[in-house]
Amino acid sequence: MGGWTGIGKDRIHYKGQIEQEELTPNKQNDLITKKYADDNDALKLDIDGGNANQEVDIGSEDFTTTGDISCSDLDVTGLTSGSVLFSDGTSVTQDNSHLFWDTVNKRLGIGTDTPSDKLHVFGNAMTIESASAYGAPAIKLINSNSPATWSLESYGSGVGAFDGAFIIRDTATSIRFLIEKTGGNIWVPADNQKLMFGAGKDATMYFNSNDFIINSEDVTANDEVHFTNFDAYKFDNNVYVNGGRLQVTGNTVPVGGTGIEIGHDGTDGLISSFDRTNAAYKKFRFNGLSIDFEIEGVDAMVIDNNLDIGIGTTTPDTKLQVVGDCKFGDDNTNYSTFETTGFMEATGTAKAYKDINISGYLLTRPSSGAPDIVNFVDEAGADTTIPTYAFDIGEKVSGGFELQHDYAEGTDLVFHTHWQGIAAPSGTDNVQWRLTYIVMRDGATLDAAVTIDSPDTTFDTQYETARTDFAAITGTNFLIGDQFMFTLERVASTGDAYAGDALIATTGIHYQVNSIGSRTISSK
Repeated sequence: MGGWTGIGKDRIHYKGQIEQEELTPNKQNDLITKKYADDNDALKLDIDGGNANQEVDIGSEDFTTTGDISCSDLDVTGLTSGSVLFSDGTSVTQDNSHLFWDTVNKRLGIGTDTPSDKLHVFGNAMTIESASAYGAPAIKLINSNSPATWSLESYGSGVGAFDGAFIIRDTATSIRFLIEKTGGNIWVPADNQKLMFGAGKDATMYFNSNDFIINSEDVTANDEVHFTNFDAYKFDNNVYVNGGRLQVTGNTVPVGGTGIEIGHDGTDGLISSFDRTNAAYKKFRFNGLSIDFEIEGVDAMVIDNNLDIGIGTTTPDTKLQVVGDCKFGDDNTNYSTFETTGFMEATGTAKAYKDINISGYLLTRPSSGAPDIVNFVDEAGADTTIPTYAFDIGEKVSGGFELQHDYAEGTDLVFHTHWQGIAAPSGTDNVQWRLTYIVMRDGATLDAAVTIDSPDTTFDTQYETARTDFAAITGTNFLIGDQFMFTLERVASTGDAYAGDALIATTGIHYQVNSIGSRTISSK
């Protein structure tokens, strides 16, 4: 067979000789063959009978065309079912390894001749260029059951902070997922959307040598990160919660159940053991060999494995050891302080009372107006052989003492005397005393003496003992080491006077203390 110049509908244009093939017995119709002498003639091959299964076999000879080939049904031998033909300009070939149509399952394969889905692309890369909302390449996925069109695209240049970012959107303006080109930050911008890792599956997230940061920009919102329905989580580095709440719960969501909550209230960081269902705080339990609390990297308090507590020390040797000053009481007014040196001092109302008492028999009697010396008697009136001074009205003694080193400087003094009446009273009788005193201080001159009278002290039972307290002596300027010098005299009472003598036991002052001694001999 010679070269072909053209095949048209119902006819083949041929230049040269053509030979008729002997018809086989299976062909029931005659093949009509004609020879033409020039280019304007045409060769027409007709098959009579109109049977669709009848064929014209051109054979295996090559042919070329200069025009169109048009036919209603053309079978070509040597091709695989599902082949897609390619032309390189001079010939037509099939390449099933690059493009293939599965005629049985109606699937198209690119890079594979065994497509497993409607469109199966096998290869290292696929590029689809399409105009996205910003004129950049995009892949659009249309849901046939919904008008929504999903797209995967990359921002073009000149669109602000998201220049070159990779995004997934469900409309032209609604971004569902975004990865920034600069910085690589991942965004889930839509409200009430979630970023889920391996939901319902085993999954691992790796943050190589970096921190896992959870950051809520709205600290007033109930922003939460949930870790639920799994047995354990391991963070080899740090977990930051800025403005939100990280709640670790027993497979429950933060709105209910009991769990450890870690968060921030806008001012302070918080760790709480809280029952969200019943809105109640729960017990916090720490469990370990020892517990160490640090402030800015410095040990603040330790509970060691001997259950000893150390504050300011990491090696306590008692149940509570504090290294440094320690204050007990309210915040600013009434409290006691233990200093690093071990010194203790009380402030405000945190004070205690003590006595300075002098035996009456040790007091000095003047040359005139001196009391008699008489023995105390017991409840039956028997002599105890213990002597003392017995005061009648107008009789007096003198003495003095030093304000002690534990005295709370500037506080008041209460002078008092203890005495006994051994004569029977006439009824309800009264005894009154007078105190005259001065305060002496080293290196200073003496102020004028001060005289005060006590209130009446009632006496109505023979052999009974009593105590007479004077009104408080203002101690505003008194200091430790001051010398309190006095004269004590019995004077006439305001009410009915007791006619018997008052046998003095001791006399002295009640005073307040705020320390165990003083820091030095001469100063508090």
